[in-house]
Amino acid sequence: MDIKNVISYIFVAVCAYLQPISGILQALVVIFTLNFFFGLISDRLHGKPFEIRKAFRCIVEATLFCLLVCSVYFIGERSNASTGGIWFVSYVSYALYYFYGCNILRNLKNILKEGTTAYAVVSFLYYLLSMEFVKHVPYLEDYIKKRDDGKD
Repeated sequence: MDIKNVISYIFVAVCAYLQPISGILQALVVIFTLNFFFGLISDRLHGKPFEIRKAFRCIVEATLFCLLVCSVYFIGERSNASTGGIWFVSYVSYALYYFYGCNILRNLKNILKEGTTAYAVVSFLYYLLSMEFVKHVPYLEDYIKKRDDGKD
């Protein structure tokens, strides 16, 4: 058997196994990609050179978080708690959406010219996500307060 075929079979089997959380994984790929590109554009517009170390760290973080989500799903599914596993996967993904979404919007604010309509929209979305969204995710508001007080 050809090694390419073995790799293809393994890849297809993993994709089929992870199909129940495929939407979450696709959303995470989009979030991580947007974070990378808007961070890169923001840095370039402010005179910072491209840093391979920073890009590599971004890719490693994205890989680790995707691996975390897949591991949580696997553990939940294998311990006959697939509902709890999917619940926890969605909880982890919402936390990632929040933190990376705030970073994306902050980078967009740095990219856009202050005083433009686009800047106003992004500023409002940043406020909405960073202040109001927190109130609707259990424990996130408490964590942010602790983090800002220096207790974390």
